[in-house]
Amino acid sequence: MAPGWWWSSTTKRLVAYGSGVMRTQMMLLDRDPAVVALACRPVELVWREDGKVVGHAPQLMARLQDGSGLLLDCVGHSGSSARLAERARVVAAAAEAVGWSYRLARPPDPGWWPMCGGWRVTGIPGTPQGVHAGSGGGVQQSAAGGGGCAGAG
Repeated sequence: MAPGWWWSSTTKRLVAYGSGVMRTQMMLLDRDPAVVALACRPVELVWREDGKVVGHAPQLMARLQDGSGLLLDCVGHSGSSARLAERARVVAAAAEAVGWSYRLARPPDPGWWPMCGGWRVTGIPGTPQGVHAGSGGGVQQSAAGGGGCAGAG
């Protein structure tokens, strides 16, 4: 899927996305009542590692009702690369240091779709019976989505 724009009902403005996985995660975040703001790549973290300057801009950020933030990187069905996994470790530590959380989010199971008032199952055998959008600290692999993009509100 090509990059595009998602009209966010949370922010009442367009938010950019760079892939289908990012768009899906934005859709999920936009429906999460704990999310009050969304943004695409609103921050870049820069640090030194082995004498080199390294940087990473998490793909999405969500500002939550409690004032905390959630940084989110989207990965495909195959998971994250070794490079992203290492950067995720650094970003998770930085997020935790300021009371935020960080998540690596995989595409949701195709049997689950957000609906008004929550989630429903399509009747596909083997789908989970509950989806929870947590926002705990540290690096988390999330197959169900949730989380979000914090940003300017």
